[in-house]
Amino acid sequence: MPTVSIPGNITWLNTPNDTKLSFEEDLLGKFVVVDFWSSCCINCIHVLAEMDRLEKQFADIPEVTFVGCHSAKFESEKDLHMLR
Repeated sequence: MPTVSIPGNITWLNTPNDTKLSFEEDLLGKFVVVDFWSSCCINCIHVLAEMDRLEKQFADIPEVTFVGCHSAKFESEKDLHMLR
């Protein structure tokens, strides 16, 4: 099986100490729910509450991990303190 890496220039938010996750150490063998979203998308904003509910529902199941990937469309969306 080929090795997949997460690019090193990614800024991780809301992980313990904002540490980078890796496929090999943190996500391998887990069911990973990935939510691609943008803060300028109203539909994405509506889904965030549901994703939060699901993350809490599965919090005690270590085999399930939730990862949100924010894609900034505009420069103003790249301000990290707005995403925390």
